[in-house]
Amino acid sequence: MVRTHFKDRHPAGLIAMALVAVVIAMGLSYYQTTRWNPEMRFWKAAAGTKADWVDSLRKAEDLPVIICVGGSATGFGIDAEYAARELDCRLVNLGLHAGMGPEVLTGFALSKARKGDTLLVMLEPELLVENEMETALGVQFAYAIGDREILDWRDTASSFHVTQLRPGASNVFGLVGKIAMGRPLYRYQLKDMREGGLLTTQVTSRIVGRNSSPERLSESAKELLKDLVSIASKRGLKVAYGFPWVYSDEKDAELVRRGRARLLTEIEKIMPVIHEKDLGVITEKVDFRDSPQHLSETAARRRTAVLVGALEKHSIAR
Repeated sequence: MVRTHFKDRHPAGLIAMALVAVVIAMGLSYYQTTRWNPEMRFWKAAAGTKADWVDSLRKAEDLPVIICVGGSATGFGIDAEYAARELDCRLVNLGLHAGMGPEVLTGFALSKARKGDTLLVMLEPELLVENEMETALGVQFAYAIGDREILDWRDTASSFHVTQLRPGASNVFGLVGKIAMGRPLYRYQLKDMREGGLLTTQVTSRIVGRNSSPERLSESAKELLKDLVSIASKRGLKVAYGFPWVYSDEKDAELVRRGRARLLTEIEKIMPVIHEKDLGVITEKVDFRDSPQHLSETAARRRTAVLVGALEKHSIAR
């Protein structure tokens, strides 16, 4: 029997083998990041629960809703069910993962909005100083929920997403480590999500309060907010900005507030803003859980009541 050395194989065959390997790798990457990844599975299910709440409000009464747009600070900060039950306000909590980036967070909210609705932008200030509005996690989320249009709502997103659908080494080894140690594959569980989409957690940690706040919008953030205002106007939507609450030590609180005040001044040049006492800077650590932006369930209800009062003053709440 004559053996064929690898170096003697026909180039076309080697190319074909390489292409097959690439296709298999791409398929496995796509499956891992959009189907099997515990983090993405959680956020996909969470998005479904939040979308169901929107549908339930519209079925109960065909009136406009107020859609809160943001990352996990919004997810842990707005109790929409409490607002509907106790405050007679039709709030929608579409807060997801800040790591998905402003492009996808905003696009997802727009996909659920109808004419007459209000988009209350509550993107974390830290997201508004970034130059990149689209992130790999956001791309993976869009593919996971089967709605790539949320990446293209303003026709500026990249059309080449293949490289962003691969799992990172830290993700893979992190999962392997958790499996080996018998730990939960993701820190949050759907059983801890309340009706209306409020995220909760029993986890408490030694959180460190914020000692500063971004003061200026990045050029990319300015363009995104301007595009949102333009598209909202064309679609018959109202839009405004409001800060998510954040924890700061008493000694640093005023510094954080000054930074937020400067940022709010820039945002107000683009869209209306919701003014709240202390600019959402809270000095009670007991109100927070595993992050200086993740409120406890009790504090989230209080924050929701304060927000509804502020919206009423601005003639937005219904």
